[in-house]
Amino acid sequence: MISDNINAKAAAIDKEAQEFQKGERDDTPIADEVMAKGIQAILHGRGSGEWITYMSLYAEPPDLDHLTTATDPDPEREKARAYLASNGICAMGTTRNLANNVGNRLD
Repeated sequence: MISDNINAKAAAIDKEAQEFQKGERDDTPIADEVMAKGIQAILHGRGSGEWITYMSLYAEPPDLDHLTTATDPDPEREKARAYLASNGICAMGTTRNLANNVGNRLD
């Protein structure tokens, strides 16, 4: 399920952030990747290759279609997609909130 993938990514970011804050690691590649790809997705917009690349962090075909469709009539899923993109561009510590306002609305 997409929500499981989002929660797994959020947990990985949280673990990475805690290790970084404890001085157990010098970098945060998972958080950095999510942030960099999230920024590009927002700058280039839905339907772009950058949007698909970002959403591919959370799903593979055919589930990826739930994240990349441009014709979804459900306003709650539309809002969840917007939150998923915006939540990903936060700094390392706040990206722990990746699933906020997304929940399982994209499953």
